[in-house]
Amino acid sequence: MNKKLVITIVSIVAVLALGVGAYAMFGGGKPAKEESVPEVSSEEESSEEESSIEESSEESSIEESSSEESSEESSEEESSEEESSEEEEEPALEEGYVYSQYTGLPIKEEISLQQPVAIMLNNHIDAYPQSNISKADIVYEVPVEGRITRYMAVFQDYTELEKIGSIRSTRRYYLDFALDQSAVLVHFGDDTSIHPVYDAIGCRHMEGMYGQYNYWRSTDRVAPHNVYTDGQSLVQALDDRGFGSKMEGPVEDPMFVFFKTEKQKTEGLEAYKAQEGAFACTHIQIPYMPSSGRFSIVPEYNYNAETGLYERWIYGGDQYDKEYEDEKVTCKNVFIMLTDLHARGDSSGHMDITTIGEGDGYYVCEGTAIPVKWKKESQEDTTKWYTLDGERLVTAPGNTWISIMNYNQEYTME
Repeated sequence: MNKKLVITIVSIVAVLALGVGAYAMFGGGKPAKEESVPEVSSEEESSEEESSIEESSEESSIEESSSEESSEESSEEESSEEESSEEEEEPALEEGYVYSQYTGLPIKEEISLQQPVAIMLNNHIDAYPQSNISKADIVYEVPVEGRITRYMAVFQDYTELEKIGSIRSTRRYYLDFALDQSAVLVHFGDDTSIHPVYDAIGCRHMEGMYGQYNYWRSTDRVAPHNVYTDGQSLVQALDDRGFGSKMEGPVEDPMFVFFKTEKQKTEGLEAYKAQEGAFACTHIQIPYMPSSGRFSIVPEYNYNAETGLYERWIYGGDQYDKEYEDEKVTCKNVFIMLTDLHARGDSSGHMDITTIGEGDGYYVCEGTAIPVKWKKESQEDTTKWYTLDGERLVTAPGNTWISIMNYNQEYTME
């Protein structure tokens, strides 16, 4: 080490130790009284230098240790804050409420245990508009013979509904859709060839033509478009049939998984936009049965950015519910399920649809569509939806419409 530098350091240390002129050296106050500084030998200089270095090293070590402890404490505090933030992220539900397994929205716990029903609703123009279709949690739209479509509306909160319908007959594939929702199928008539199938696959059902639920015929419409029921009649019929109007517990294997918070939904939908194949989708048109006449079946979904919902369009205009004619029929989620539809070849022109296996489709929500996969591994399994990378699809809370289409069906998504 440079000797002059050593002497300078030693001098400063000595001055500081003696308290001589320290304040004046850094530019403040009156200088202290000068005192003579004893000479220091080179050995003493070296010893003091080493001592100074050791002290400096110890101080540095203490500072580093203190810094590390502070950093660890800060990291723990940040981690704790993040965990606290995540815990607080999910809003506390009001006492007596739970999340619906059908919509992901908060509902009363007693309603969450209400026996779900899947009701066949007529989609003939002479049966339009339907009563209380807007109150369904999930609605399937599926082609039947003649390329006309029929709805299967899934309800869990229906006990207070005073009019539901009009109700029509069912087909084989609706049994699988009802099983997917753990629901009792409610219908008025069926394809008689499927009578052995109900018990064979464990599909609980109530057939109006055999008096298995209370119904009436309205006077403002002609048969077969005038069959209706109500919530209290369904409750009574479920108990009478031995199905019970209440479930013992939640659905064991629900079809949908929902985002629990607004933050999760926003981030999740943003992530979907970045996926391969995602595209903006504010309008969907499905020409099931295009015609220039009054029987044309060309439903549409139009996105309303202000509400975040898709508005249904049918028979030349906005779709309405007969019980709430000032409100449009809307949905939060739209699923397009592509599969194989083909004529069975019987004299009635009945259709068969592939419901077990896997296939393609789209999930549409808040102005964005992403390609998805559906999969149902067996008759006992529930249909599930997945993103293209194989992850289980998580959807926005709200009601859902599912449009079933053949792979070669023309449609517009833009």
